[in-house]
Amino acid sequence: NENVAVNKSVTLDGNARAATITGAMSITAANVTVNGFTLTNATGTEAVRVNGVSGAQITNNDIHDVGGTGSTVTATGSVQAVYVLRNSTADISGIVISGNTISHVRSSGAGSGKSIKAIYVGDSTATHVVGVTMTGNTISDVVSTGWGAYGILVNHATSGAGNSTVDIENNTIDGVTGTFAHAIGLEGDTPNAKVISNTITNVADSA
Repeated sequence: NENVAVNKSVTLDGNARAATITGAMSITAANVTVNGFTLTNATGTEAVRVNGVSGAQITNNDIHDVGGTGSTVTATGSVQAVYVLRNSTADISGIVISGNTISHVRSSGAGSGKSIKAIYVGDSTATHVVGVTMTGNTISDVVSTGWGAYGILVNHATSGAGNSTVDIENNTIDGVTGTFAHAIGLEGDTPNAKVISNTITNVADSA
């Protein structure tokens, strides 16, 4: 396994998914593009994390087996294949998550705070994500055996703050199962959100 830290503005090209990263990629610099990789992290809880920075573009990647592989589930807590984390002191903007295939996301964790997501824009702090675009992604096989499961979750529980200009369009979501299951969740304030022309099938509560 190899965890990758990206701490400067750069474009990374995986040669049409020929390059594989097994582990977690953490982005801490603005204006980073990650394009065309195969990303997997069966023993971890994330494949890509955008750590409170603007201008990240996560595009055309094959992201699979996060939190487990095959019939083996390793994660026992919250799992998110692609995670956009707010900055604790300043707004971030210009996030694009597009053209990715995200599959086989797993956890057996039970209880509050242990839901799983293919894409997560979240955490409850007082800043905003101003402009996040999630388009043309194919999401499948997101299964929690102990708690909630989401294809895409945008969450902000702090009153008066939130995510503005969230654009969720033309994604295909198939196979989301958990104690409670949602293809797309907008939780907290999401002013001016657009959720358009997404194809959703096989979303089911397991209990």
